[in-house]
Amino acid sequence: MSCRRPLILLLLSVLFYNSAVSTLVFTREPTNQVVVVGRPFVWDCTAADTENDGAAVDIRWKLGNGFLDDSHPRIHRLANGSLYFSPVQSEDIANYTCVVSLRGRSDSAVESSPAFLRIAYIDPIERSPVPQNVSEGLTVYFTCLSGPSLPLATLHWEKDGTNFTGGQAYETQGFGGNKTSGTLQIDNTDGRHAGQYVCVAVNPMLPQQPERSQPATLVVEASPTPTNETA
Repeated sequence: MSCRRPLILLLLSVLFYNSAVSTLVFTREPTNQVVVVGRPFVWDCTAADTENDGAAVDIRWKLGNGFLDDSHPRIHRLANGSLYFSPVQSEDIANYTCVVSLRGRSDSAVESSPAFLRIAYIDPIERSPVPQNVSEGLTVYFTCLSGPSLPLATLHWEKDGTNFTGGQAYETQGFGGNKTSGTLQIDNTDGRHAGQYVCVAVNPMLPQQPERSQPATLVVEASPTPTNETA
C-alpha cells in the first residue's frame, strides 16, 4: 500500500498539470500602436485552441494591471474581442494586454505581451535656416532641424510660399531622437533663386498640421561685368 500511494499522487499531479496547461495560441497579438487623438481606432486580438479547432474563446483586455471596465464610456470590447476606441483621447496612453481563455475554463487564460498605445504628435521646428547673401554662381546650403515627431517627420522646402523643387534636398530621420534634419542644396545660384525659403516638417499621420520654420532670405548678388578700359 505504501508503494502505491506515491504512484497515485504522481498520476494525480500529472493529470492536474495537463488540465492547467492552456492550448491557446494567439493568431493576432496586439502590438505597439501610434494613433491620432480624435479619431476612432480598433485594436485586434484573436486566438485559437491548438487541440480543438473552433472552440469558443473569451477575450478580455487589461488596462495597466487591471481588467478594463466593460462600462467604459469610450473604449468598448466588440463581439469579436477587438478593442474599439470611440474616439482616442490623450488620456488613453497606457499599456494594454489581451487576455484569452477557453470559455468556462479560467485556468486556460493566456496573456499577450503588453502593447503600448502612443499618440501621434509633432513639435515646432527646432532650428530654422538662416538668411544668406551670396554671389551669383555659388552653391547655397540651407539647413533645418524638425522638432520631435511621432512617427518621424519628413521635410520639404518652400520658396516664396510655394513648393520648391529647384535644388537637391537631403534628410536624415531619427536625428537626435525623434527629429529629422534636412539640407537644401542650390547649385549655380542666380537671380531666379533669390527669395524667402521655408523648411516644412510633416508628420505622415498628421498631414493637416505641418510645422514651418522661420523664413530665410536668399540674396543673390550679380557678378560685376568686366569693362574694357582704353587709354
